[in-house]
Amino acid sequence: MTRIGWGVFELDPASRLFRRAGVDVDLQPRAFEVLLALAQRLDQAVSRDELLAIAWAGTKVVDNALTQVIRKVRQALGDDPEEPTWLLSVPRFGYRLRGTPVLARTPATDGYVGRTAERERLASEGPGLVAVVGPGGMGKTRLVAEALRGRPALWVDLASADTPASAASFVAHALGLPGPRMVGPALAGRSEVVVLDTVDRVAGELAELVSTWSADAPQALFVATSRVPVVGARSLPLGPLTAEEAATLLALRCGRAVTGDAGLDHLLDSADGLPLALEILGVRARYLSLMDLDRRIRGRSSTVEDPRPDRPLRQRSLGASIEATLALATPATRRLLVSLAVFEASFRPNDADEVVGDGAGWELTTLGGLGLLVFDCARGSHRLLHAVRDWALGEPRPEGLEDRHARWVGHTLDTPATHRLRECMAAASRPVADREVRLALASRLLQLKDHFGVFMRVDSAACLLADQATDPDERASHLVAVMILENYGTGAAAELRRLADGSESLAVQSAADWAEGRMLFLAQRHLEALAAAERAIEQWPDRKLLALNLVIDCLRALGRHEEAVVRARERVALARLRSPVAEAHTLVNLARLGRAVGQRGEVKAQLQSAINLFRSSDLRYHLLDPLNLLGVHASDEGDLTSAEAHWRDALALAVELGDRCHQGHLELNLACLALLENELDSADSLLRKALQASASVNDRENQARVLAAMGSVFRMRGAPEDGISLSSEALAVGARGVACTGVARLTRATCALDLLRFAEARADLTAIANPPVWLELQMGFLWAELLHCEGDPAGARVRFDATCAAAERAGMPVRGASLVLQHGAARKRLGV
Repeated sequence: MTRIGWGVFELDPASRLFRRAGVDVDLQPRAFEVLLALAQRLDQAVSRDELLAIAWAGTKVVDNALTQVIRKVRQALGDDPEEPTWLLSVPRFGYRLRGTPVLARTPATDGYVGRTAERERLASEGPGLVAVVGPGGMGKTRLVAEALRGRPALWVDLASADTPASAASFVAHALGLPGPRMVGPALAGRSEVVVLDTVDRVAGELAELVSTWSADAPQALFVATSRVPVVGARSLPLGPLTAEEAATLLALRCGRAVTGDAGLDHLLDSADGLPLALEILGVRARYLSLMDLDRRIRGRSSTVEDPRPDRPLRQRSLGASIEATLALATPATRRLLVSLAVFEASFRPNDADEVVGDGAGWELTTLGGLGLLVFDCARGSHRLLHAVRDWALGEPRPEGLEDRHARWVGHTLDTPATHRLRECMAAASRPVADREVRLALASRLLQLKDHFGVFMRVDSAACLLADQATDPDERASHLVAVMILENYGTGAAAELRRLADGSESLAVQSAADWAEGRMLFLAQRHLEALAAAERAIEQWPDRKLLALNLVIDCLRALGRHEEAVVRARERVALARLRSPVAEAHTLVNLARLGRAVGQRGEVKAQLQSAINLFRSSDLRYHLLDPLNLLGVHASDEGDLTSAEAHWRDALALAVELGDRCHQGHLELNLACLALLENELDSADSLLRKALQASASVNDRENQARVLAAMGSVFRMRGAPEDGISLSSEALAVGARGVACTGVARLTRATCALDLLRFAEARADLTAIANPPVWLELQMGFLWAELLHCEGDPAGARVRFDATCAAAERAGMPVRGASLVLQHGAARKRLGV
């Protein structure tokens, strides 16, 4: 058996020797067996029955026999029986031996990442008390060891010290002193830095204790580590590692490069920049792919343990670290933490009051002080660390909490789109008792469509709500939401018709008419779809806005653009009667329609009106769409400076709100501007960020556009073959989207033209069906180039002139960002 050391004590089971401060201490056999049993389970309670069974195996003894042996053990430890430091009684159970090992901590031999400023500051500190403060798992102890590299240090673990007296006793034992009174004079003649590790329980009294020692040893530097602030100390706060540092540490611990690995982003997100989490994941990733590791820890990151046996118990897992932190808190704080886990994402103090209970918002500062919350100063919102939430979800929650959360989600608007999505999905996945709350949740899901469409399978949440419906009218409403969110919804349409056949409800009948019209539209039977949509408008005034959307889509598909704009203006007037936010949404849609059909004169004014309405409602996330469209409008007009300004404003807002969907679209737009300026490195950087953002929300259509743009970068760098490869990948990713597959084919055709592979270019251009106006114009210029290369200069010039005229009719000048590259290339090729 290996030797066991703690404090100034050492127990050698093989030779049955016990030493205190290097001096052998005699112990009777039974006292040795009891001490050995306790030492093998340091800081854990051992029952009286178990100790009796170990020391008196098979022998019946009187009741106080163990008490007599415990007295002898305490004498050997030098413990005061009135105020014991080492051997503590556990009432009505047994005894616990405190384990306070004095560790000769050494700097990291397996590499250390980041914290340069903190290390330099700590290394330069003079005499007095310095406290390294941060949440559990933040790497405080390791930082101190690294900062003190090369300097002598005395390490004292105070994790189990719960009073100033016990802390002083531990330090005295570490110095080999008979009692704490001699600590100050003993330090006067020593040069070591005194490291007081894990002083959480005595953080409030530590400064006063250290000041008594400093009176005798003014030259001494004391460095404490603590989860909570140390009153009176010079504080060195530790925050999470940056994303780059976190990736570097993970790679270092798993022994291989991880950049670009599938699963990396989610692993880094779940680690929250905590070095302990990254250390544990890194060790596990030595034998697992990051994707497999990510799948295994989803929702249970707090339970993943470090397999290395040399780690203290509180550092074996994030769950153990959380439990150690909560030992410093009250039971009420623990209950609050468990209740807050009902929030999937961020929440504000008022939200905590509404969902958890009055007063909860005030108590967030307590959890923040323990390092269990992340605070976003810009929005005034909080969120639980991922591992903390995973731990809390395993604890029983108060009754009625989920119902209050669902009600809150149903009426709360001003949260980032990604957060609203997660909260809605969570609320819909649980039983929702209130009919109105279910309908409100469905309404929120429809609002999220503009941000995510079908990319996050939002329709699955709507299906869950539909399954809880209590009457045909409610189920019909949910099925309509499913169809809108699913984009196809054949099954929902068929069920709506069955509901209508068995119900006399006018709302159900008209919902079925609308669903029929939608399916006819998807089947490109536009006249029949228009008739069904008009019937729905007549019978279904409560959903007239929705039916008008279908009417407008049908009119556009039939080429009746003027009528589509008229009906869009009707939709704006109807929305104006409902709310400013509804009016603003319809104005944005009207502007988008005007741009698509070439009626662009009022687009800027419509978008500006929408922005003013959204700002008056204080719903900042709604500003993203009109700001983006303002940039598109300016770029089409050739005002690239204004376009860049609008897009950068929108991008800053998207990043602030955590809207990864809009972020991906805006970074793509800015990359396209960089391409116009031939700034290929900048474009490449933006496109990689855009691809990452779109992949995180599974926005396949934007992923396809980004890949196609990357293909253009390779072509402009003289590698059209790579451009064809990326364009083909884009075509596969965005298989359902007309615009994105058209862009991919156009890019591939351009690359093929550079390689003089005319048949391939012609095949791709011919395969683009029903393109939007801007894409049709881009194709026109490329057709002109292709005809010229195939030996038909006259036909090429006719096609070029016709495309220029069509661009003018559509209100899209050829100097605008949408056309300038294709127009310039065609002019150069034709010699115009």
